[in-house]
Amino acid sequence: MRSLADILDVGPSPADSPDEDWSEVDELVAAVAALAERLRDEPGLSRAAAELFCKTNTNVSGIHFRSLIWPQARRLAGLPPAKGGRRQKSAAETGRTQF
Repeated sequence: MRSLADILDVGPSPADSPDEDWSEVDELVAAVAALAERLRDEPGLSRAAAELFCKTNTNVSGIHFRSLIWPQARRLAGLPPAKGGRRQKSAAETGRTQF
């Protein structure tokens, strides 16, 4: 029969030295730097075009693009934060009259 200590000992203890792999972080930093350089040259680059640029030129997973790469690259390029959401139509476009 196994002891309780053997059953509960399934992972590393806090005293164990962690095996840290920083390669993904290095790839994210490289992607942000590459996109920031591209945004400095082309500040009007759309988010879709920027995402395609990252997919073709870096090894970063696409899941990190919207939350990490895009906002950090814009900040690094000296651009304001991108406006979120859909563009609001004017009253003339919707056919509504304004009061």
